[in-house]
Amino acid sequence: MDIPKSTGLVTINGLAINYTITGHGRPVVLVHGHASSQELWAKVNLLNSGKYCRYTLDLPGHGAADKPPLEWFTLENYTALLDLFCRHFGLKDILLVGHSMGGLLSLNLALTRPELVASMILIAPVVEGSFLAYLDPWLGLEKFVHHPLTERLLQIYNAYPWLAAPVALVLFILLVHAIRAPQEMFAPAAAQPVRGSILAMGALLVGDFAAPLLGTAVVVLSAGIGSAWLARR
Repeated sequence: MDIPKSTGLVTINGLAINYTITGHGRPVVLVHGHASSQELWAKVNLLNSGKYCRYTLDLPGHGAADKPPLEWFTLENYTALLDLFCRHFGLKDILLVGHSMGGLLSLNLALTRPELVASMILIAPVVEGSFLAYLDPWLGLEKFVHHPLTERLLQIYNAYPWLAAPVALVLFILLVHAIRAPQEMFAPAAAQPVRGSILAMGALLVGDFAAPLLGTAVVVLSAGIGSAWLARR
């Protein structure tokens, strides 16, 4: 039996949201978790599509949906968007299926719009803790990330990825020289063992900050080259 399926794009509160509708019958809304997308449900045959109409969507900041500013990512905004998505399609008596963060959104939607949700299936839902609180320290970096210079550097990297290795190696060597001078000045006798530990930590720090621009594999490679260079000295 052919199961009807359609995909589309809907704009909710100024954000473009991709969605997929499969089957016909009682509405089922499936909500994915953090760092995921509606593709999570593509191969999950939870329900008979001959009796249920499945609605999946990419939440903002995920999949092919629009990426709003970091300040947008709150439980209230996500819940309101999910509510408006259901209203857009005129859904009632919904069976809500949520995974991880999607489970938290499902719970909050059921609390704020109880007349909308008839039942729920929650898969490893988030039920405690601060919602995406780990993003708070990074809010100030958004202007830097979206700065024209940063975006230009990303464009250069995408066009000339082979530049990543020498740039990362130069950063690593500069870090080596920055650390070596004070070590040899204040602790010449213990400089060698201490230096190795600090340089290893420095390599990891360089990797953490350079990875978004240079690529994790390239940073690891450059750190290995730098370590080999140090071992010969």
